[in-house]
Amino acid sequence: MTGNEIRRRFLEHFASREHKVLPSASLVPHGDPSTLFISAGMQPLKPYYLGLSDPPAPRLATFQKCLRTGDIDEVGKTDRHNTFFEMLGNFAPTGDYFKETAIPLAWELVMEVFEMPVDRLRVTIHPTDDEAHGIWIRQPGMTAEHVTRLEDNWWGLGAGPCGPDSEIWWDRGKEFGCGQDDCVPDHCDRFTEFWNLVFPQYDQRGPIEGTSGEAVRRGLADGSLVPLKRPAIDTGMGLERISYILQGKSNIFETDLLAPLADAVRQNSDQPTTLSERIIADHIRAATFVIGDGVMPSNEGRGYVLRRLIRRAAIHAQRAGLRRPLTDLAAMVGAEISRCPPLQESWATNLSVSIALWSKGWNSLKRSQPSTRRRSWAPMRFASTTRTVFLSSSRASWLRSVASRSTSTASASRWKSSARGRVAERLKVGPWPRTYRSRSSPAIES
Repeated sequence: MTGNEIRRRFLEHFASREHKVLPSASLVPHGDPSTLFISAGMQPLKPYYLGLSDPPAPRLATFQKCLRTGDIDEVGKTDRHNTFFEMLGNFAPTGDYFKETAIPLAWELVMEVFEMPVDRLRVTIHPTDDEAHGIWIRQPGMTAEHVTRLEDNWWGLGAGPCGPDSEIWWDRGKEFGCGQDDCVPDHCDRFTEFWNLVFPQYDQRGPIEGTSGEAVRRGLADGSLVPLKRPAIDTGMGLERISYILQGKSNIFETDLLAPLADAVRQNSDQPTTLSERIIADHIRAATFVIGDGVMPSNEGRGYVLRRLIRRAAIHAQRAGLRRPLTDLAAMVGAEISRCPPLQESWATNLSVSIALWSKGWNSLKRSQPSTRRRSWAPMRFASTTRTVFLSSSRASWLRSVASRSTSTASASRWKSSARGRVAERLKVGPWPRTYRSRSSPAIES
């Protein structure tokens, strides 16, 4: 089952159950300055949940393009982290239905449409959510032993709508985790969460001490948590995660969504590594979608995030000895999107712009690369410029030694006024910094 087919089956399942299917919104939030990019499927629907506008229908289903860079350093190191992803979700922002409908709808999709074996499925709920527990154990094939109560199963922003959530997990097998027979979800890498059902049923009007069962009960007792008159439904399923499960793969980079890119890097590199293959595949895909939604590389905001994605991909391409231009890989992303009409409608018109910018980013990095005839290099990145300044390792060691040497007051004054002294002063004394951070700008990291 391909990623496109999974998306289609998800949307058809909810469309046949009176949900209106909405197209993906742009990655750039509209009227929401809280984030640089859309990072959750519910985010474009926030005005409906807050009562600022009326939804086009009581029941909604979407596939939403999302970008998260908070854990960008984990990309390639784990089996499930990526920056760009699609979030499939069904929603009832005005309270058209609640747990008694949301849970059976989810279970029906998992069991009947995706035909996932029930013995490899697990469910987690919040310790206080006895209602969800009762509904889950009534679902065909589900038992109380496969339902675990976790204190982390709570969603909220510190104020306003909040409530418990319930997650559906996939058992990858004992060999992927701790090996214990009594292992439960969220204990090790054995279980992968792929669908989160959020139940916003409270209005948080005061602080609560954590998300434990006792904290929630105290919040209800002292009035910090007040039940909403119309509790809502907000669910999210990551397309990349459910794809690697249904396709029988061990990680998201082996799915048909990312594997062609990773394979192209491996086949056209002199020194391929798993880490570089994954980072290049993920970042190319992410940057191409970002550019497709009208973002251009720059030194701040969204443009800075995009530039960082392009630079990281280009750096790992050079480390791997990639012989193929990154523009070819960006074109592969565009070709895949052209086979998915819903995504094509919101993006494909900017493919030529995307490829041109990829070429610009690749060429600019090559121009800043030092000659290979020199010995080892230690890169120093100055945030005040758009180019990369490279200093040889021997030069870096010399600057560290002269900057930290003990001198008299007079000689120290002469030293600081000299050209070399000004350079050493700018670089500061101490362990050679990996990234130089100016007072006015954030550091440029690789």
